[in-house]
Amino acid sequence: MAPSFETDPRVVKIKPACSCGNNLDSVWVSPKAKYTGFQFLVHVFIGVSGGRPQSIEWACRRCGDVIARSTDPELILHFRHE
Repeated sequence: MAPSFETDPRVVKIKPACSCGNNLDSVWVSPKAKYTGFQFLVHVFIGVSGGRPQSIEWACRRCGDVIARSTDPELILHFRHE
């Protein structure tokens, strides 16, 4: 069973649910690493990983709404490749 981030204090909730009605525990909501502009350009043009992401955002895959964000180093290391 996947861990629930609804009550995790390391995750800052931006809104309770997306416009589709999916919450943080929905299967339609996925984590995604967010990099700085420089890290992104290094990755795109040189092909080298830009390093550790600045944050992790959980967004709905149907509508694209960002539901939550975290800058916790432990969560960043856990979700950086998903």
